[in-house]
Amino acid sequence: MASNPSHALMDGLTELQCNLVSEYLVSGANVAKCWKRAGYKHFQAAYNALKLPHVKAALQAERERIIQTEIGTLGLSGLRKLLTDPETPSHVLLGASKYALALAGHCEPASSTQDDSKSKPLSEMSLDELKDYVAKGKVILDAIPAAMARPVDISPPEQAVSVSNPH
Repeated sequence: MASNPSHALMDGLTELQCNLVSEYLVSGANVAKCWKRAGYKHFQAAYNALKLPHVKAALQAERERIIQTEIGTLGLSGLRKLLTDPETPSHVLLGASKYALALAGHCEPASSTQDDSKSKPLSEMSLDELKDYVAKGKVILDAIPAAMARPVDISPPEQAVSVSNPH
């Protein structure tokens, strides 16, 4: 069984609910895969427990804890590897460097294709807004192969060579 969620989440949850929170997140948010491991005797009981407000709150808090600790650490480790590996392709290194600088507050992150004053969560977009969002993303994705196919000249600039006239 997976480790129980952090102690702060124990408040208001039964041991069975704590197990469910942990197993649910380990299973990739799939109640069909986790209900037995969490200790429930029936799928429906686990499914219903996940709908309880205090269990939902515990799930959200545990997700946030995992992101802040485990996932954040892995992400920074991966970023560090990209930045220090001499085999990292230059375009990946450039992207990782920009991202690291933005995280550190040394530059603004690249602006999205969507106007920030109009941006909103996907869940709040209308069907037309979603279609527009997807269309803009498709334009960007379609441009990537052409951009990557262009050769990049990384040779040093040629220096002027003086040729003396022997006559």
